[in-house]
Amino acid sequence: MPKVTLNHKSAGEERMEYPFPTVTSRTHGTITLSRGGLHITNLWVDDEAAYICEAQNHFGKIQTHARITLTGLVSPVIAMSPAVLSVIKDQQVTLPCVLLTVNPLPERQWLHNYGLVTSDQYVTVRRDGSLHIDRVRLDDAGDYTCLAENVVGATNHTTTVNVYVIPTIQHGPQVFSTIEGTPISLPCRASGEPIPDITWAKGGELLNLGGPAFFLDSDGSLRIVSPSGNETGEFICTATNAAGYASRKVQLTVY
Repeated sequence: MPKVTLNHKSAGEERMEYPFPTVTSRTHGTITLSRGGLHITNLWVDDEAAYICEAQNHFGKIQTHARITLTGLVSPVIAMSPAVLSVIKDQQVTLPCVLLTVNPLPERQWLHNYGLVTSDQYVTVRRDGSLHIDRVRLDDAGDYTCLAENVVGATNHTTTVNVYVIPTIQHGPQVFSTIEGTPISLPCRASGEPIPDITWAKGGELLNLGGPAFFLDSDGSLRIVSPSGNETGEFICTATNAAGYASRKVQLTVY
């Protein structure tokens, strides 16, 4: 560890009398005063200053000045990482906090939506400073900030985590019938995060849900305004979002 000794020797007909050595303990090292010398072990930022040594006898006193300047100290720099990460519910994710340059090593902390992150059975702050979530939940979404601070300075990096849920379609009847000309709705109640988009297909072709024959209700149901025999057959509802998709078949018979 860095250390320094400042020596002060005086000359004169009347010799200086030095006290016995004095040792002062500190968190980061020791300061020793011995026969005019100031010895500091494990230099720290607080030691960077001007020092004055004064010698005195019956004929007067003299002073000498010395300054300690520390070099090689660097404030933390965090490597760039994605500003946004998307993860599917119940999967795992690791948020890095890689230090590029730093001296001395900083303290690192993680914040989630400005609250301090604490480790539990699913959340761990690893030795390399990264934050690992073993099973992501919906309430794990939000902003994660890595804070790195040493005696020189501080820095931070924030990553926004989006938690997605694969679409699911509610179970229910899959066989329907109606009389020609009588409107009918085929259900497709889907859920997911983000809210999934709904499409309907018949015979391998997507239906025009804005036309006069078919209409998409707000709950995803397919409303057939005036069914005819041509609408008899299998319809497929598909719910799609950023996490994936789900499909469900229903059978319609028009008499």
